[in-house]
Amino acid sequence: MKKIQGRYVSGDGKEAQYGEWTVEEIANFVKDNHFAHLRLSGYHINDKNHYASASALTMFPGETIPTQEEDKILIPTCFRRFKLGYMFSEGNPDDLIPVTCIVNANDEQLFVTISKN
Repeated sequence: MKKIQGRYVSGDGKEAQYGEWTVEEIANFVKDNHFAHLRLSGYHINDKNHYASASALTMFPGETIPTQEEDKILIPTCFRRFKLGYMFSEGNPDDLIPVTCIVNANDEQLFVTISKN
């Protein structure tokens, strides 16, 4: 498995340790009450037909546990309907819609910051 470069920030925010982590290791941090903030160039939503150019994606403790399939990092999360635009346009714009963000594991801008909640 490819490792993602990043940094681990201590609970008080005063110290940072730089390193590399696999998606499985990042998932274990998120399961153990940590945030993981990915810097990236973008991601697909649910499939390859819906691309969102974005600079970041945050995984919340115990909620958004990433997995990896080949060169794809899969991150289950929810977005407000109005943020998804035409993909889910019918209904209350404030509804939370479950989606899977598909991140290219080879994204040159991929960088993770892990911090204790």
